[in-house]
Amino acid sequence: MARLGFMTYGILKAGFGDPSVQGFVDRIANIFDVAKEPEDLSIVRGQVGLTGAPGFPPRFSDGFEKRTVGRLSIWEDIDAVSIFALQGVHSEALHKRPEWFEPSEHPDHVGWRIDEDHIPTWAEACERL
Repeated sequence: MARLGFMTYGILKAGFGDPSVQGFVDRIANIFDVAKEPEDLSIVRGQVGLTGAPGFPPRFSDGFEKRTVGRLSIWEDIDAVSIFALQGVHSEALHKRPEWFEPSEHPDHVGWRIDEDHIPTWAEACERL
């Protein structure tokens, strides 16, 4: 059965440690914990986390490395991603995104079908973004 590889990406308005983005940084652990808890999101499956060396999509790699935030994950389907993204802790952070992240004319996420046994890499995700 096919699954969904999914990467999100953004450039913070300031570097880690800057008070203006601390609200986002403080939420990272809680957001990732929710995605890993099967009792909360039983439709999330497989590995959720980084695979391979984190990469930068070419259009984002010019001097922004210290302000980039990315996440590479595996999901059952797009409905699972939507439930995670639009509810709870992640939903709150998503609504505050304009406070913490630079605006961009480019996509900030990409999803694609993957085989059941395939583990996507950062390089693969960056090519698709």
